[in-house]
Amino acid sequence: MNWFWLALVAILLNACNTVGSKKLLASRAVEPGVLLIVYRVITAIVLWIYFFASGNSFADIQLTSGIVFVFILNVFAFSIANLLYYQALKRADLSEVVLIMATQPFIAVGMGTFFSEPPTLLKIIAGVASFSAIASLYTHEKHRIHWRFGHTMALGAVIIFTIGGFSDKFLVLRLPLLHFTMVGITANAVAIAAIGSVSLRQVRDVMRGRQAVVLFALGLLLLASALLYLQAYVVGGQVSQMLLLSYAGTAITVIAGIMLFKEQKQILHKLTVAAVIFLSLLLVYRT
Repeated sequence: MNWFWLALVAILLNACNTVGSKKLLASRAVEPGVLLIVYRVITAIVLWIYFFASGNSFADIQLTSGIVFVFILNVFAFSIANLLYYQALKRADLSEVVLIMATQPFIAVGMGTFFSEPPTLLKIIAGVASFSAIASLYTHEKHRIHWRFGHTMALGAVIIFTIGGFSDKFLVLRLPLLHFTMVGITANAVAIAAIGSVSLRQVRDVMRGRQAVVLFALGLLLLASALLYLQAYVVGGQVSQMLLLSYAGTAITVIAGIMLFKEQKQILHKLTVAAVIFLSLLLVYRT
């Protein structure tokens, strides 16, 4: 399977996780930091069991100072970005948050040039067009959406996620995918607990009854999404190209936000932005 289909399935699974997470956060059933820890604990347990059951080991892993440095950067980048993102989901409308997150390809195109991954003209056009469409939600004179602190958190998250995306590609090309994912998610859980001041008692309190089943299912969706997305890097996907593809998940999540959470502000404008996103997706697939 080529990188496009791997990344597309990963993005759709992640969109399902985002909608489920928003529902939990909106009901105030769980705090953002606790939710992130639960997802990572579930994922880490599954991966560690599979790791030992398959007879894997760390014997053949060769680490350099450069790999260790990028790994630490990766862990802290994704920990901070995820905390900001989930706080944004709690504070702002789902459709607005994911549209801000959709500026990531535009940022990635610029960073891709810095990291010697030259953008094509088509990627630049797709990124700029989509970024402009999203920005119009906040600049339209008569019906603009007012910028709030939740939006600022989402913007901070998208910038840090983009940096993390480049470190992901560096690491998966130098480390076995299972080893990197397993150790990375475990370290991510520890970092989030430290940065977000999450206690073991808080995690234990939310893992009860029906909610525990829902959290476990959402955690597995996130695990499958992460593995497929990283595998897409391994088989040849470029960071900026895959981030543009993530617009498919953005469009689906925007529609879900409008339908499931009754986010009525600027419905037509949001759907128009989603349409621009799909056109960008088609442009990228043709490259």
